[in-house]
Amino acid sequence: MTRRLLVVDDNEILGWALQARLWVAGCEVILAGSAAEAFAVLEIERFDLVLMDLSMPDMTGLEAMEVIQQRGLCPETPVVLLTASEDIQNVQDAR
Repeated sequence: MTRRLLVVDDNEILGWALQARLWVAGCEVILAGSAAEAFAVLEIERFDLVLMDLSMPDMTGLEAMEVIQQRGLCPETPVVLLTASEDIQNVQDAR
């Protein structure tokens, strides 16, 4: 069974790299370049996992997770936050 993943990251190059690697692993990957784009996709599609950047221009990954929960967009789908930031406070906030 093919796993469907949504990758949410404003960095297109990183998004493409994740998509390529996950495709090789047998996953179907949809890319969203912002939290707003992710909300629109989640309104109409279902995924097995959402990988979301913690730091995006329109809102943080934590804020986006709150909106997703409030709207009931993917109540049973795990959301994993990713970051390249070395800011320990961001990591602690995500816990």
